[in-house]
Amino acid sequence: MSGNRIEKALEMAIIIEDFCTGLNIPLSIVGHCDNGGRVQLRNYILFEDTNKNRKYNLAEMRAGYDNYF
Repeated sequence: MSGNRIEKALEMAIIIEDFCTGLNIPLSIVGHCDNGGRVQLRNYILFEDTNKNRKYNLAEMRAGYDNYF
């Protein structure tokens, strides 16, 4: 990702987390990147995570390698 795409992805993740939490909808947010042919996954929020502070995990979102643009 380049430019403000990671910022927009973070904003959307926060909106979706807030919406789903408010309606008690199970939610999982996972990021990915391809580093030399190996896909790396980063779990920010898992379905089973019930910690009310889980949204702060989203602050760790970073742009990775080989994502489109």
